[in-house]
Amino acid sequence: MKLIEPFKILAFDIKTIKKVSKEKNAWHFGIIIIAIAGLLGNIPSFFGTQRQALHSLGLAPLVKPSAFSFFGSAIGSIVGALIWTGILYLLARLLRGKGSFLELFQPLAYARVISWLAVLNIIPLFGALITFLTGIWMIILTVIVLKNTMVLTTGRAIAVIAIPLVLIAILATVTAIILLAVGLT
Repeated sequence: MKLIEPFKILAFDIKTIKKVSKEKNAWHFGIIIIAIAGLLGNIPSFFGTQRQALHSLGLAPLVKPSAFSFFGSAIGSIVGALIWTGILYLLARLLRGKGSFLELFQPLAYARVISWLAVLNIIPLFGALITFLTGIWMIILTVIVLKNTMVLTTGRAIAVIAIPLVLIAILATVTAIILLAVGLT
C-alpha cells in the first residue's frame, strides 16, 4: 500500500485499480479513507452553511452539530460505502460479473479520497459546484472500476451504476412530491 495509490485511482490508472483490487487487506486503508471523508464532510455543518440551507427547507431543527454527529458521520460513511458497494456487487453479479466484493470495494474505498473535498462546502456555491463535479467524477470512476474489477463490458458497468441511480432519483422525486403535497395542505 502506497499513499499515492488513491490519487492514481482518481486519475483512472487501470493498473493501480487492478493492483489495489487484488491487494490483501487493502480494505483497511480504504476504511480509514472513508472515515476521514465522513469526518471532513461534516465540518461544514459546524460553520452553519448546511444549517442555513436546511433551515430554508424547514429541517434545521433536525440538524444540530455535535461531537456525536461528527464522529457518527465517519461510521455512517463506512456503513454507506459498504451498502453501496454491496448493491453494485449484487447488480454486477446479476450481469455476469466475475470479481469479488473486496476486489470491488478496495479501489472504490481508495477513490473516496475525493470526498475529502466535501470540506469545501464551507464556501457557499463553490462547495456545491465541487460536490457536483466530484459526484460526476465518481460515477465515471465507478464505471471504470466495475469494468476492470468485475470483468464487465462498458455497457454492463454503466447499467450496474445507472440502475440504482435511476431508482434513487425516482425515490427522491416521489418523496419530494409527497413532502410538497403534505406541506401544501
